[in-house]
Amino acid sequence: MTGADRTVGTRLLRLLLNDGTIGDLVPGPVLRLLVRNSPAAGQIKGQIYLDLIGAWTMLPTSSKLPELAELPDIPTDAQVNALLQLHGQRIIDVQLGEPHPNLALSLSSGNVLFVNGHDQQYECWQVGVYGGQAGELWQIIAGPEDELSIWAPGPFLQAN
Repeated sequence: MTGADRTVGTRLLRLLLNDGTIGDLVPGPVLRLLVRNSPAAGQIKGQIYLDLIGAWTMLPTSSKLPELAELPDIPTDAQVNALLQLHGQRIIDVQLGEPHPNLALSLSSGNVLFVNGHDQQYECWQVGVYGGQAGELWQIIAGPEDELSIWAPGPFLQAN
């Protein structure tokens, strides 16, 4: 992940997620959190989502962000239950880690949803917009080997 990718990625994540509210959980092979009432909804058509592909955990606000080896292995039913508890919480801030694209969402409850962004072979998480306007793609993916892939309309990518 380059410094420029981190800057643009942070800007995109904050546009899509900041001040949004955690909505429904869509269960499946990948757990998907829907984000509603984001201020971006006025600019961007479609449903904003966060896919939790890799390891994640909930932390108290004051916690030091963990290393990958410190993340607990949470059984699927416990993951679903923990994520259901997030329904209705507002996303106050979004942080993108360095050098790994770990994702940290500060929530109105005072907790932090921490999502690992480091894997040698697989994607760890993605944030995007489903069902948006034709020809307009908004998506950011934490890919293998700490790569950050970003898709957004040209004007957004070119803005400082």
